[in-house]
Amino acid sequence: AKVIDNYYANLFKNHPYGNTNTKILDNIKNITKLAQTIYEKCTVLIQKFESVQTSFETVRKNFDGVFATIKGRGGLIGQVEKLKDYGLSPSKQIESKYLEEDASLIEA
Repeated sequence: AKVIDNYYANLFKNHPYGNTNTKILDNIKNITKLAQTIYEKCTVLIQKFESVQTSFETVRKNFDGVFATIKGRGGLIGQVEKLKDYGLSPSKQIESKYLEEDASLIEA
């Protein structure tokens, strides 16, 4: 490519043609390197997304386990609600949906 560029540069001395083929080849090399880098970064990004997804699933599983111990009439929320039977008059009420056995704090 440089030989061709030099030939045309000498042939057309006042024309800005010189190094066009060399620049094209250099650009192709640079684009190829950039594409390789972008591709590799994309694979790393996918791995990180998968890791985040796994972490979210673990958090959700742990959250569900914790909430299972407090929900429903037999759980902590139900037991706290029974305090009203002994004369407790709270200014705020626990929503009835949390007293159900299939209660959930967040929707899946």
